Amino acid sequence: MRTTYILSLLLLLSACTQNIAPNIYATTEAGTRVVLKADSSWEYIQSTSESNTTEEQTEDKTKVDLKVIGKWDAGVSCRLGLTLTNRKAQFIRNLGIELTAFVENDLEFETLIVGFYGIKPTQYQYREAIFNTPCKNIRHVLVHGSDYCSVGEDLVKFSTTVGECLEAINVEKSEFINIHK
Repeated sequence: MRTTYILSLLLLLSACTQNIAPNIYATTEAGTRVVLKADSSWEYIQSTSESNTTEEQTEDKTKVDLKVIGKWDAGVSCRLGLTLTNRKAQFIRNLGIELTAFVENDLEFETLIVGFYGIKPTQYQYREAIFNTPCKNIRHVLVHGSDYCSVGEDLVKFSTTVGECLEAINVEKSEFINIHK
């Protein structure tokens, strides 16, 4: 009798818990809204204003992620470890990025050009930028320039539009240094 009672209670409990989990709404790091359903599935949520925009307007223009993965002093210099990750389906032949370090009172201290070459889709490449001042003196680093780049393996597509390559770069927030476009 007691076993039957416990089994009945367990069955009733499992039937009740399957239907009480509500949907969970979340926002991704990129700002996209999603709903996590009780049946372990998920889907994107489109607001009414988003559904009226064209696919071209909502397309993510960034194609590569620039990330600072380390910062350290090397004598009187500051070294930044950078990675560039290719998120799109085209081979990056060449992409030069200008980095300008600003010191106290927002004074431009030094500009470097860091080149990335031959990055296959979904791959990344590591480079270092070395500024001729200690890291403690750098207030922020500006990512700019990148006026020309070339992508594609068979058909090389060379950008001649100023700013087109810079628009394709997503500068990730860094815990090491203030870096931005």
